[in-house]
Amino acid sequence: GSCWEQALQLMRDMPGSQVTPDLIAWNAAMTACAKARKWEQALWIFDQGMKPVRPDLFSFNTALHSLDSDRWQMALEIFGALTSLQPDTVTLNTLLQMVPEPTSALRLFREMQEASVQCNDRSYSALMATQPWEEALMLFDEGKAEGIALTTHLYGTALQACSVGRHWQLAVALEQEMRGASLRLNNKVCAAAINSCVVPFDSGQGELWTRALTFFRDLTEAGERPDGVTYIALLSAFASCSRWEK
Repeated sequence: GSCWEQALQLMRDMPGSQVTPDLIAWNAAMTACAKARKWEQALWIFDQGMKPVRPDLFSFNTALHSLDSDRWQMALEIFGALTSLQPDTVTLNTLLQMVPEPTSALRLFREMQEASVQCNDRSYSALMATQPWEEALMLFDEGKAEGIALTTHLYGTALQACSVGRHWQLAVALEQEMRGASLRLNNKVCAAAINSCVVPFDSGQGELWTRALTFFRDLTEAGERPDGVTYIALLSAFASCSRWEK
């Protein structure tokens, strides 16, 4: 059988061998189920199987990790049962990656902040991805003011907000900040920057194709190979600026 099936079978066999599973054993079995995305089995362990022992924070985080984003409300219910334990950054980031609803995600984030849970670049990035583009960029500025680590991943999320808002001027500034901080460009960053140059035909910004091409060249000069998403973004920018011949 698979790893998670063998783990569950071991847990069933242990009492017959006069061995009582402890918290470490239950957590290990639940981890095997969570990694296999067998959320029903993982939650059975969490709710029923490990009842003789008291779950710790790792147990809660593993239960959350077993769920996919379609079950985000179930994840919030599990989080609500975390009454006697202090959540940590893993708890926060796992939940933020699941909760798609902007108001719920922001409320969760603020509650965690008030509880002195440490937020990092992944926390801000996950929250920004749930928010309208204007709010996402304000959160990016908040994170910078809070002194969180500025990473390529975080800048990529901010540039994605720029692409939604067609805010190419800010995309230019953010890419320059990345260069100043010696952060490596990647396809996610550059595709988002290029998409910020995709404008309506009647916008009067027909020369933005040159800016999109500069973003593309910046990627290749950084030693990265453009992927399909980046090429499509560039073609879309050319099309919107009526510059196919380039």
